[in-house]
Amino acid sequence: MKSKSGLLLDIEDTCMLSNELFYCRVLPNFVECWWDIVLFDVLICNASGIALGMGVVTCLKIPTLHWWYRPHDSDSTLKYTNTTNTLSSLTFWRSCIKQGLWVFILLFFCNTAELNSFTLKRVFGVHKNHPLNVIRLLTHAFMSYRVITNYRKFLADSLSAKALPAQFWGYLVAVVLEFACAFKHGDLFTSAIVPNMVAWVGMLCTGSVVYTCLASALNSKVSVCKHD
Repeated sequence: MKSKSGLLLDIEDTCMLSNELFYCRVLPNFVECWWDIVLFDVLICNASGIALGMGVVTCLKIPTLHWWYRPHDSDSTLKYTNTTNTLSSLTFWRSCIKQGLWVFILLFFCNTAELNSFTLKRVFGVHKNHPLNVIRLLTHAFMSYRVITNYRKFLADSLSAKALPAQFWGYLVAVVLEFACAFKHGDLFTSAIVPNMVAWVGMLCTGSVVYTCLASALNSKVSVCKHD
């Protein structure tokens, strides 16, 4: 069993909570004070939960899934001799943008699956304790673990696109179909909500690039220290 990195969990958690800000106009249960979301949800409750969870992961010696990699010396100009040169390398920033795209795809589907939980209940009037809702949540929980692990293997060149199991593609299709059902059968996603959706996608893009840049920068500094 593996877990995501703590930094990515922080970014993902912030993006998921941003759903409440961007979609509160169509989902009344998302209506909260912005300071309540930022202060209590992001900085106190969820941050403490993530820190505690990562502490348990460390104690149990469960490896973490890092969503960045250092470019190979054969196709980059990165060296271990100088941190400044490493961070200012053109290849470094190209790598950040490329890897940010892969992280964006991960964040997009994770956030969409989370958003579907609320939109489907709103559109079809399903109570949160209804058996169908419970089965859906459990199915997502069990499937997403394998999907995320296989996606990381794909990014690490351990799996080709053709070698990805049917469960991987089936999960992505399920997330898209859920969103399509909420879009077709409900009146939530009107033209008035388009700016919010664009801002939401921008938030995911920003979170992806911030994570990748920070993770790559930290990795570069650690690598320099090891080679000094």
